[in-house]
Amino acid sequence: MKAIAIVGDHNSGKTTLGKKIVKILKDKGYEPIVYKHTPRTEHFADEGKDTEQYLSVADAVVATGKDAYAIYVRGHLPLHKLFALMRDLGADFLVYEGTPQGLLIPWIKVGTGKGDSPYTLWYVEDPMSFTDAEVEELVDDILKRAWTIPMMLNCGKCGVDTCQEYVDAILSGEEKTCVLWDSKMRIIVNGKEVPLVPFIEKLYRSVIESLVDNLKGVPKDYNSVEIYLGRESHED
Repeated sequence: MKAIAIVGDHNSGKTTLGKKIVKILKDKGYEPIVYKHTPRTEHFADEGKDTEQYLSVADAVVATGKDAYAIYVRGHLPLHKLFALMRDLGADFLVYEGTPQGLLIPWIKVGTGKGDSPYTLWYVEDPMSFTDAEVEELVDDILKRAWTIPMMLNCGKCGVDTCQEYVDAILSGEEKTCVLWDSKMRIIVNGKEVPLVPFIEKLYRSVIESLVDNLKGVPKDYNSVEIYLGRESHED
């Protein structure tokens, strides 16, 4: 799972560039997902309409339309839930509009505003003047140079101790990838993902599959299992 961040001042053309990049990624066979960081946004639904009225009193609202649906949840989206959402939707490329929050991913700097990052690999001063050929050339370079998103768990499975070192090694020319994306099992305890070594993953998988296979009503050709385990509080 690779990613880019499109970063720049308000009205600098980030969305204009992002739409073109997403279209080309889809044309190339990718399934991109867009994360749009909008700190100035107060109303996600039409102000005064039913959905917005419910948002004023509820912590979560699901709105369904003719051919789309939206889920509005108060609070911050944790990284592990973002990653889970990406997997659930079958996405294979993240286009992040805005300054990344907690993610070490390459930047495209848009416009001429201040602020930069050691992860800025591309500069686009005026997206409106970018031709289709130039955007396609940019996307080709993105696919070549963008790295697999580190899951920010500092598990050491990639050969270095931290995710920061992982990205620094890539920027210095080393070939590395976050191997956690290859895992088909994820365990999250109190909001934090627990890295699984192959032996433990194989053990857990065999036990869970055996239990699920013996449940009534489970189709033989199922391709995923989701388990939520809540615990009562215990005093020591």
